[in-house]
Amino acid sequence: MFYLARPNIVALFYENVQMWLDSYDIRYSERVAFLGQSGYLRHFDFLIPKSKYAPERMIQVVNTPNKNKATSIMGDWFDTREVRAPDAKAYTFINDSEKPISENFQDALKNYQIIPVPWSKRDDFKNDLVA
Repeated sequence: MFYLARPNIVALFYENVQMWLDSYDIRYSERVAFLGQSGYLRHFDFLIPKSKYAPERMIQVVNTPNKNKATSIMGDWFDTREVRAPDAKAYTFINDSEKPISENFQDALKNYQIIPVPWSKRDDFKNDLVA
């Protein structure tokens, strides 16, 4: 029972994303923070540094998508992207193992140029992240 407590489920999905990145030798830094335009620190779960083939990519991990989580991610990205390279990209890995992701959640992220990555379709985005 303890193992399936909410914080553990969230940690499990984070670890799944981390293992997937590792399985494709995608280089990253974990749990990074940037000073946003507002002067507040903004946290991201993973940062994939730029290469000569691709820009810097930031990743947030969402186990349970909801309006509050979308608002938080959009705020972090909006505040951060002005102080990062102009071609930087943001991705959100979303756990859709238990239930489908609402279109509203995905559309909200897309409206802020955040790329939603349903866990079931993660391999569709592999080439974007390996580069």
